Amino acid sequence: MESGTPLWLSAVWGTSGSDVFAAGYNGLILHYDGRLFHYDGNQWRNHLSPTEETIRGIWGDGVGNLFAVGEEGLIHHYNGVNWRNLSPPVSR
Repeated sequence: MESGTPLWLSAVWGTSGSDVFAAGYNGLILHYDGRLFHYDGNQWRNHLSPTEETIRGIWGDGVGNLFAVGEEGLIHHYNGVNWRNLSPPVSR
């Protein structure tokens, strides 16, 4: 399926084939929700990302609890409405 972006995507996670998140270069975060786009099922929408750093991984236990991680300790959390930056844990 085409993502509609020329930017490099490095991570993908979803709860089903009709609810998928993809992320990658320059902080790009896309969400495919087949329930919203029932008329053709082929559209991704861009999420407002809190970073311009490359995202390397994305994982969650539901659409209201996702994490995106990347370089330099980058951690972001999505609560189902907004993404926010989290501070990485510090080891001493």
